[in-house]
Amino acid sequence: MANPFRRSLLILSIVWTVLLGVLLLMPGSGKNTIHLFAGEDKLVHGGLFTVWITLLYSLVIVSQKNQYSITSLLIVLLLGIGTGIGTEWLQSYIPYRTMDTNDFIADLLGTIAAIITVLSIKKRLILVDNKYE
Repeated sequence: MANPFRRSLLILSIVWTVLLGVLLLMPGSGKNTIHLFAGEDKLVHGGLFTVWITLLYSLVIVSQKNQYSITSLLIVLLLGIGTGIGTEWLQSYIPYRTMDTNDFIADLLGTIAAIITVLSIKKRLILVDNKYE
């Protein structure tokens, strides 16, 4: 992969995937935490998934060279859904963490927001990618 734009997307995707796993699967503190506002946790979940899926789907889009594929869209959507379900299920086994359906809904909304974002900037992604060909 000689294209620096794709390489950057790949590296950022890998780093964000590791960060996502660490943050969502580390044990809780067991202490009462102070939240800035109600629903703060849901915003974090949605934000983490929005960035993650945006990076992954952008990499898929530039790799396909403007050949829109419903298959790749569905794979990315299912990856977001599966990861959301999987991390919530795993949290039920982690000390001081619980499985929360609302967290999964936030993960799903983040995934959908990312897909919409990438589809709306698809042409710009291709233009940037083409500069490095």
